Amino acid sequence: MSSSDPRTFAMAKEAILSMADDGTTMEKMQFYDRWAQTYEQDIDLVEYCAHKQAAAKVSAHFSGDRQAATVLDVACGTGMVAKMMKKEGFQHFVGVDGSDGMLQRARQSGLYQDVKKALMGDRPIPVASDEYDVVVITGALSASHLPPKIIRELCRAAKAGGFICMTGKADGENRSYKEALEEEMKQMEDEGLWRKTVVNIDGIEPDATHLKPFCRLGVGAMSASERTFETARDVILSVHSSTSRPDQIHFYDRWAKTYEQDVELIEYRAPELAASLVSAHFSGDHRTAVVLDVACGTGMVAQMMKRDGFQNFVGVDGSEGMLQCARDSGLYRDLKLAMLGDQSLPIAPNEFDVVMIVGGLSASHVPVKVIRELCMAAKKGGLVCMTTRSNEDNLDYKAALECEMAQMEGQGLWRPIDVTHVTDWERGVTDHERGYISGLVYLFQKL
Repeated sequence: MSSSDPRTFAMAKEAILSMADDGTTMEKMQFYDRWAQTYEQDIDLVEYCAHKQAAAKVSAHFSGDRQAATVLDVACGTGMVAKMMKKEGFQHFVGVDGSDGMLQRARQSGLYQDVKKALMGDRPIPVASDEYDVVVITGALSASHLPPKIIRELCRAAKAGGFICMTGKADGENRSYKEALEEEMKQMEDEGLWRKTVVNIDGIEPDATHLKPFCRLGVGAMSASERTFETARDVILSVHSSTSRPDQIHFYDRWAKTYEQDVELIEYRAPELAASLVSAHFSGDHRTAVVLDVACGTGMVAQMMKRDGFQNFVGVDGSEGMLQCARDSGLYRDLKLAMLGDQSLPIAPNEFDVVMIVGGLSASHVPVKVIRELCMAAKKGGLVCMTTRSNEDNLDYKAALECEMAQMEGQGLWRPIDVTHVTDWERGVTDHERGYISGLVYLFQKL
C-alpha cells in the first residue's frame, strides 16, 4: 500500500503497537524512519492531540512577542507541534529528532529555520544554552523513549524566564516513569532551576496524559501568581465543610474563577473520562445531538465533549458564579439556574440525546433521587452518564446511588451500558487519603 492510500484505525493501531519497547535505539529510529510517511495520518486516527494541547497551553501563558520568540521543538517528528504553534503566532522554530525520516518531513513542512539530528538521552541536545524562549517536547517522555534526566537539557536550552512544556502519559504502563519524571522535576525546582507554572490532565489520546509547562527561574521570570496543590486542597476541603445549601452555593460562586485551576491541580479526571465513555458508545450524529450537562460548573464536561464532536449543550447549575464562567466559554446554547434536589430540573422530559452529571453526585451535594430526573430528561434510547467517587468517605452515598439505579432498572426505566471503575480518579486531599482516590463512571440507556 502506498503512503497516499487511506489509512484506517486498525492500521494505525498496528503501526503504533509494532514498535517494541525493548528494541535498541537504532531499531526504534529505523521504525520512525519507515513510519514518517503515514505518521500524521495515524496519530490523527487515534485522536492524539498532545501537540494541540501543548501549543494551546504555551500560548495561554506566553506574554512575550510571539513573532520574535524562538522555539526549540525536541523530538519534533514531522513538525506537528510547530504547525500548532504557528497558528498561535509563533514563527521561529528549531527542531531536533533522532530519525532521518521524521526530520525529512519536518524540513519539507517549511516551518523550521534549522533541524538537527540527535540520538537524545545518551548525549547533550546539540543546541546552545540559554537560547530559547520556549522549549517543547511532546510524545517522547516515556519509559520506551527518553530517560527522565533529559528534562535538564530542556531547561538548559531555555532562556531565563522562558517556558518548558512537556507531555507524558499518566496511564498504568507509564506510572513508574511518570513518578521518576516528576521526582526529577521537583528536584530541579528545589535547585532553583525553574518553577511550576501549571499542571493539566487532558485526554490527548485514548489514555490520560500529563501536560506540564514550567517557567525557568531567573531575570525576567514571571511572578508567582499560580495556584498550588495546597491551596486547591484547602479550598476543596472547605466546600465539604459547608453544611447548608446557600452556604455551598455562595462558596461555588466565589470558587468559580479558580475552579478549573484547582481541579487540575488535584488531577481530577471525571470530565474527560465521562466524555470518552459517552463518545465510545454514542452511535448517533455527534454534531446534531443535544447534550444536557447537569451540575455543569464552568463547562469542563462540554469542553471535553466538544473535542469528540458534540456541539449542542444545555447547562444547569445552582451557582450563578459557575454559570457565568460557563457563559463566557461560549459552549452552551442555553444555561439554567436551579438548585438540584430542592427543585425539579427546569427542562422538558424526553428532550436530550445525552444527559451528563459529573462531580455533583456525592453525599455533600446532590441527593440520590435526582437521577430519576436525569432519566426523564433523556430521549428514549438516549444515554445517561453519571460519575461518583468510590473512596471511603463516599461509600454510603455510592451504595444508595447504586440501589436507586438498580431499582430504576427493575422498573424498566433504563438499562446499564457500562460501569467503569477508575483507581486514579483524583488526588486525595484529606490526611487519611494520600495518593489517589477511586471513582466510577456509570452509563445507562433510557428504555
